[in-house]
This record gives sequence, structure tokens and C-alpha cells, in this order.
Amino acid sequence: MKPMKQRLAGLLALCLLVGLAVLPAQAAGRFYDVNTWDYFYDPVQWALEEGVTTGTSSTTFSPYDTCTRGQIVTFLARAEGAAGTTGANPFVDVSPQDFFYGSVLWAVRQNVTQGSSPTTFSPYQSCTRAQAVTFLWRAAGCPAPQSSRNPFRDVPAGAYYTSAVLWANERGITTGTSSNTFSPDAVCTRGQIVTFLYRCYGEGLSAQGMVCVFDSNTETYLRDAAGTPDVAGLGSGEYYSYCMVLKNTGTTPLRADSAYAVIDGGEKLAWQGFTLQPGASTRLHIYYNHMSGLQKAGTHTVTWYVNGEDVLTKTFTFLDTLPAETSRFWQEVFPLPSSSAIQAYTNPNNSRSPYLYGWFQLGKSTRFTEYAVDFKADYLPKGTYCCLGQWSMDLSSLEKTHTNVRTEYSGVHGYAGFQSTVTAKGMASILSFWDVYATDPYGQNVTLRAKLVYPEPDGNDSFGGEGTGAHHIRSYPWEASHWYRMLLQCSTDGATGHTLVTQWVCDLETGTWTKLCVYDTLLPDSCFVGNVALFLENYIPSLAGQVRSMEVRNARILNADTGRWQDVEELYMGSNGGLPQYEGSYAFGTRGDRFWMITSGVGGDWYNNGTGQKAGTYQIQNTESGQPYS
Repeated sequence: MKPMKQRLAGLLALCLLVGLAVLPAQAAGRFYDVNTWDYFYDPVQWALEEGVTTGTSSTTFSPYDTCTRGQIVTFLARAEGAAGTTGANPFVDVSPQDFFYGSVLWAVRQNVTQGSSPTTFSPYQSCTRAQAVTFLWRAAGCPAPQSSRNPFRDVPAGAYYTSAVLWANERGITTGTSSNTFSPDAVCTRGQIVTFLYRCYGEGLSAQGMVCVFDSNTETYLRDAAGTPDVAGLGSGEYYSYCMVLKNTGTTPLRADSAYAVIDGGEKLAWQGFTLQPGASTRLHIYYNHMSGLQKAGTHTVTWYVNGEDVLTKTFTFLDTLPAETSRFWQEVFPLPSSSAIQAYTNPNNSRSPYLYGWFQLGKSTRFTEYAVDFKADYLPKGTYCCLGQWSMDLSSLEKTHTNVRTEYSGVHGYAGFQSTVTAKGMASILSFWDVYATDPYGQNVTLRAKLVYPEPDGNDSFGGEGTGAHHIRSYPWEASHWYRMLLQCSTDGATGHTLVTQWVCDLETGTWTKLCVYDTLLPDSCFVGNVALFLENYIPSLAGQVRSMEVRNARILNADTGRWQDVEELYMGSNGGLPQYEGSYAFGTRGDRFWMITSGVGGDWYNNGTGQKAGTYQIQNTESGQPYS
């Protein structure tokens, strides 16, 4: 077993191009171009001891020379103990006189490579990073990655090397060239290749740096940060922390007498000493009292030290798409519960957080053919539903030919909005119509159920629990702290004379419009009529304690009688609106050009106990008027 100092130096190999161990200046073995402070020092020593390489001369290894395809398969075959394989040779550019001949034949037989074409291997061509990890992955039997999470933006799904990169990243063979790039087309040096091999076949320790989400009160791990961490995406009571996961892959215990991290060249942030048993791992993270001032937008460099040696250096980038004044605003208007309070939330009397609603006061007889509203949700946990329109359809034409015309819920015919689901749909849009019941001129009772005409039904686009009718849900990747515009349009089907309703959404940051769905209402000469409601709710009881918010602005309608766009700047807002009265805390109001509402099942400031905010009428002034699209 290697001495402790040498094993710790081996940790340097876990950060491909960074991390310097301060040891006495001394050449590695017989190679004068490999020194103890080089990140590839231990890998080269291992490769020399195991017969993986003999160097480029008796005294040089040439670690910075580009590694060729012929060299890497030779290294790999020797690491596998398989050099010298013979058999049929499919390649015209590989001959028995070549040092890599037996290794190439082994690689072909083991399906490590099929060459650069059916008849060529290109042995003198530079080996790329993608090719290198793919060779290693295939030699390992093409194991499936344990997770589908892809931290690298330059590794597309479906590429020949994607599974290999994800596997190599999980194994600690490579951590990429940055926190979110792998650089698959960059060429590999000989030093980098033996480092990959050492991590794959050598023994010792592995280390991986990442950003994780922790509870600020209990310091418990919650989850890994996905993609580029965005401060705006944190829930209440959560914070981002830099973490190093250290694993003992050797056969004897590792004693760390000291361990600390340095962020952006600042102070040492230390942990107590620990012993890591063989096969065990530990997560070293920065506590909230230090990270609270460090999780700022920008790029940050973190170096971890164990027993005084720097073992891993990583660079991370944070985003913060939630303006500071917005964050302060929510803290001022609402008692945000901590993450631990939300996790501990249990209320046998409650299955939902308070249901907040609003009614745009348009007048019961106002007819309109289009309705548009902008919306944003800063707090958007699973189970959140932002309903942006609940309306009635004009049934007057149907009433001329039928009697007893009604809907299941008086004055309500349809609704539309967006959900954060726990299903395979993920983030989704919704458009629903309740059935219309009537009696025809012959005394027969008929049911008019709206029909989806776009897109084609996929068998998984409907949902229940909302009364009888037609209910369409489809995936749409809306995000927290991001402004969107929903547009509903009425038109007439030239073939049937029926009124069609189309739902659109626009990403206001990119200006991209998406047609979500089209329904044939089966109603003749109809349009929207009366007041329009919106509401914020959760529909998953186990998540009732989570904080959720919604803001709306720039609501407007296209009046069917005047043919003009009409701003809607008055909203009657309240809590629940009926029975049961769900417990929790909430608030609503206006801010500048928008209406806002926020709610959680945690707390006791609710309507039914007499302490909650009472319903009332609120006004704003739209910043946009007229046609909501161009």
C-alpha cells in the first residue's frame, strides 16, 4: 500500500488540469519530464509499475505530447493484460510491424473500437476526449450510467459518447474541463490519458466536486443542483453549498487530520478530522453561515485541501435570475417558512394550502373573442397550479334552438393555465371544457362535449377529477421567475360553423409563441362572456406546506361588440372562496404594474380563524395596451 502522502498526491489525478501537490522537487521514476508536483505524477508512476507504458525514451514520458489512437489502445490493452492478441486484421493502415498491432486487434475483438472506417484505424490520428472515455467504457462492458443527469452542456443526448461520458463522470474518471463542459472534441495528451487509466484501473481515492442544495436550519443535504445553479430557483430555507464527495477506494482506512476549502482565494473553511474506511465516502460541504455571502451570481473557484495538500480544484458558475428587489419583496410581504418547517409540516385537518382566487370584473354580459394575460411564478414547487382564466362561453345562440341549456357548474364553462406536475408531463399547460347540457327541439336531452382538434390526441393528454367534460394537458417547459403570456382566441370553423378555442403561450424573454391546443366547442356563434377568474392552488396534499406564488399583469380582452382591445386593471382577490376552508398562511395585493398572491400550508394566518386577509378589490395600470401579439 502506498504511504499516506503519496496516496493523497494521487487525489490530484481527480481534477484533470488543476490541483498541485507541494512536494519536494523530484523526478518520477526514470522520467525527468514528470515531477512530483504534476497532476499526472501518480498515474505515470502507476503506469510504469504496471507495464502500461515504458515512456517515449529511457528518460522521458512526454506527458504533454498528443496521444494517438494507436497509443491509447496499447495503454488500454496493457492495463487489461491483453496485449499481443492475434487474428484477422481488417485495417490496411495497421501492420504486424507496428507496436500497436496486437493491441488494435484486441480492441476490435473486444468491441472497444470498430476503427475510423471499415478498413482503417487511423493509428497516428490524435485521440479526442470523447474517444478516450468511449474506449474505456467499452472495455468495461458498456455499463449503463447510474443516473441520466447530464452536467455537460456540450454532450448532447444521443451522441455515440454520451453514455460513456456520464459513466466516466460518475466513476470519477473525469470531471470535465469545467463544471458544465466536457470538451469532447479536444485532443488528449499522454499525461491525461494515463490519468484516465489510473482512475479507472488504479487504486486509491476518488473525489468529486459539485454544488448541492442544503437546508439552512438543519444543514441536511436535500439534492444535487441541476444544470447551472440559479439562486432564484431555491426554495425557502434552502441554500447552495460547494461539496466535495471523497471516497476511499483503497483497502486500508484513510485518516484525514485536517480538511478545509478555500473559495475565491479567501479564508480557510475547515472541517474536523475524520477517518474514512475502505469503500466509505463522505460529503464535505460549506455551511450556511459562510455560503450565505458566497452564493452570488458569477464564476467562483473552490480548492479543497486534505492534510495540507490541495486535492481538488473546481470552477462553478452561479446565476441569479431573481432580481434582488423581488426577493426582498416576498420577504417583506409574507412570512416565508424555513425548509425544515415545510418538511416537518403535518396537519390532519388540511389537505391543501389556502386557495387564492381573483375575478376580473368585466361585467356579466361582456362578450369577447380573445383574452391575454402575462404571468410569472417565483415559487413553483411540484403540485402548483396557476389558473390564468376560468370563464363562461356565450350560449345565447344555442338557447335559441334548445331549452334547459346549462353547464355542470353555473356560470363556468372552461378554464386554462399551467401546472408543475409530478407526472411524466413535468411542467405542463392545461385547457378544459365542462360539458354543456341541453334539450333539443324533439325533447331529447343532449350533451355537447368539446372536441380536441389540435394536436392529435396521444392517449395520455387527458386528466380527471375536474367534473365531466374534455380536459387536455400537454408538456410545456415553463420555468420559475420567468414571464410568459397566455392567449385564448375564439374563431369559427368554416366547415361546421362551430366556435373553436385556441390556447397559445409566449415566452416573453425569447418572444417565442407556441400553439398549445385547439378545441371545437360544438357551440354555434359563440365566444367568451362575463367575468374571468384566476386562481393559485396546490393539488398534492403531501406538498401543501410548500410556498407557491403567482403574479399577473397586462390582462386584456378583444371586445366582440366594439372590435377593440380593452385593458383589464381591476381584480377582486380573496382566499378559498368556498368550503372547505384550507388552513395555512397567505397574502395578496398589487405591486407596480401587477397583481400578486402567495400561499403556504405552514402558518395560521388564514381566513376561517378570523386572522387572515379579507377579500377586496385591487387596481393597477397595465404597461401594455392593445393587441398582445405582433
